Amino acid sequence: MAAHRNRLRVRVRSFVTNEILRYVSEYEARIMTAQNADGSEKLGDDLRPLEAVARRLSRLKAPLTDIRLLAPERQERRTTATITRGETENNAFVHEGVRLTAQDSIRSLDASVNKVEAWPHVFDQKNVVIAAGKAHGVIHVPVIEERYLNFA
Repeated sequence: MAAHRNRLRVRVRSFVTNEILRYVSEYEARIMTAQNADGSEKLGDDLRPLEAVARRLSRLKAPLTDIRLLAPERQERRTTATITRGETENNAFVHEGVRLTAQDSIRSLDASVNKVEAWPHVFDQKNVVIAAGKAHGVIHVPVIEERYLNFA
């Protein structure tokens, strides 16, 4: 069944910046807001209320055109900018000297060790990191004192 061009698409807005992240169908938007068309609570297959992940921005009696996420979206794939729990466990596993099993990957163990060893020199490029008593990634912004007139 082909998608109709005139079918309403709903804008999904970011929790953080309120910019449009993507467009979804009205059906998906109703599931995300956990609301039926009349504003009542939407129930799942097990007849329990769905948990909302977005809030409706358009008025209730108006067509559903905008929703906003209730929390920041998670990263879809693993990023190299952070150390995951598995990588720290692999690092501890290697340094402990425990024997490998058939399920352990030598390549992932080596990658974890290299990443953890390089971390004190690289750090996370996007966030402020405090390690060994030093703050890394802090941006100092000078205060510009502007003179203004107050007519109050």
